[in-house]
Amino acid sequence: MDEDMDIAPQLKYKAGGSGIHRPLRGSEDTGAEYKSKKGKGDVKKTGKHDPYAYIPLKKSQLNRRKRAKLQGQFKGMVRGAQKGAMSGKKMQKNKRKA
Repeated sequence: MDEDMDIAPQLKYKAGGSGIHRPLRGSEDTGAEYKSKKGKGDVKKTGKHDPYAYIPLKKSQLNRRKRAKLQGQFKGMVRGAQKGAMSGKKMQKNKRKA
């Protein structure tokens, strides 16, 4: 008789109603494991690939109507890479002077 009580209760989910009836996937935070705790830049981890920035390509990005949004994404990424390269160059220059 106690064994009957151990059975898990059925889920109370009922299909229907308002809302989206498909699993919603949140945006993946790519490169989160390489993020540094303090300061700018990425952290190199042993046994993992070198950190680099990239935009994962999706089938929806081939849509011509969304071209402007994608150009903005790529432009921001290139600008960020240039900014990081410039700051690294300045740091190296200051290190040589000292």
